[in-house]
Amino acid sequence: MAESLYHDFPLGDRTLDGNIFLGPMAGYTDKVFRQMCVKGGAAMTFTEMVSAQGLIRDSANTFALLDKSPDEQNLAVQLFGSEPAVFAKAVSMLPAERFCAIDINCGCPVPKVVKTGAGSALLRNPGLIHRIVMAIKNETDLPVTVKIRTGWDSESVNYLETAGAAAMAGASAVCLHCRTRAQFYSGKPDYSALASLKESLPVPVIGSGDVFTPEDALSIIRKTHCDGLLVARGAIGQPYVFSQMRRMLLTGSYQEPALGERIGSFLTHLGLLADYKGETAACKEMRKHIPYLLKGVRNSARVRQLASKASSIDDYRIALNQILDQFRL
Repeated sequence: MAESLYHDFPLGDRTLDGNIFLGPMAGYTDKVFRQMCVKGGAAMTFTEMVSAQGLIRDSANTFALLDKSPDEQNLAVQLFGSEPAVFAKAVSMLPAERFCAIDINCGCPVPKVVKTGAGSALLRNPGLIHRIVMAIKNETDLPVTVKIRTGWDSESVNYLETAGAAAMAGASAVCLHCRTRAQFYSGKPDYSALASLKESLPVPVIGSGDVFTPEDALSIIRKTHCDGLLVARGAIGQPYVFSQMRRMLLTGSYQEPALGERIGSFLTHLGLLADYKGETAACKEMRKHIPYLLKGVRNSARVRQLASKASSIDDYRIALNQILDQFRL
C-alpha cells in the first residue's frame, strides 16, 4: 500500500509532481527558505500570508513577499482579507505568471488578523468564503485553493460547510488544519475530521496540523486517505524533511542525515539569505532557526547561546564547529 501514498497531485489544469507541500509561515517562508525546501523535495510552496489590502495600497513590503526563487516551479500565493471586491482587485494586480495557484487564508488564528474579519474569522461565514472564491475566479484563470480549520471553536465545528462552500464556488482544493481557531496550535489535531472531509468533498483535500516527521506523514495519510499534506513547522531546521517523507511514503523507511549534513544545510541557507538580505540581517534572522537545528543534539546549550548572538557567517561557523568537534572526539 505504501507505494501509492506518494503520488502526483491534480491542481486545476496542472499536475504537481508530488503531494507533500510547504505551508505558509509568517516570518519563515521567504523565498530563500522556500528554495531550500524545494531542494529538499517540496512539491509546492506557498508565500508568507499576503494582505490583499496591502497589495491594493501598493505597499513595497507587501510586494516583497511575492519574490520567487529560481528553483520554485510551483509557487502559490496566499492572500488574506475579508472583502470579495478587495480580493478581486488584489488578484488583478498579481504577476499571475509567477504563481501556480491563489490560496485564501481562512485559518489564521492571530487576533490582529481575526479582528479585521480575515483569517479564521471567515469560518463564521461560509457564504462569504463562497463569494470570495467566486470573486477571485472571475479575475484569474489560476486555480484557487482555500485553507480552513475545523471551526471557530468546539461549539461551532463547521468544516464540511465551509469546505463545501469553497468547492461549490470553484475551489480546486481545500486544505484543512485539523484544529479549531480556539485551539490555535495547542491540543491534538482531529484527524477524523480530515477523513470525513475527504469522503465528502469532490475536490482534492490537503491535511495540515502537526506534520513533523515522516512517521506523521505516513500515519495521517493512511488514516485519512487525504490527497496531500502541508508541512509547516515541521520543515523549520530540516528543509530536507520532504524527501524523507517521500521515501517513507514510497518505501516505508528513510534515513536521517548526519549532523554535519544538517549543519551544512543550515550554512547553505544562511549564505543564500545573506546574498538576498545582506549578512547582518541574515545572521539575525537565522537565530530563530538554531533551536530547531540543534533539537535533540546533546551538549548543545553552549552552542545555542553562541549562535543566538552571532552577527556574521563566521560566528555561526565557529559556534557550529564546536558541536562537530564534540562528535569527532
